[in-house]
Amino acid sequence: MKRIRSRENKAKQNFYQEVKFMDKKTLEAAIREEKLKYFREWRRKNPDKVRKHNKNYWENRAKAKLGKEKKADDITQQTNNTSAKGEI
Repeated sequence: MKRIRSRENKAKQNFYQEVKFMDKKTLEAAIREEKLKYFREWRRKNPDKVRKHNKNYWENRAKAKLGKEKKADDITQQTNNTSAKGEI
């Protein structure tokens, strides 16, 4: 058993040395890949939550778009009303 632990410790030391000397871009790419892997797995395990999130996202996006259009229409109407009265 002691021999196995020694191999495991050497493997861990080698891994940490590799990470220590890894350049920044390679490390960032490895981090990104791990995050993507985690989220892919999470989405596969939670399809109902993904569906709910997507529905909420698109509803809120549509509401925001309608709100912006309404605000733009209100501003246009206000400008038209003031110009008709000659207040500009």
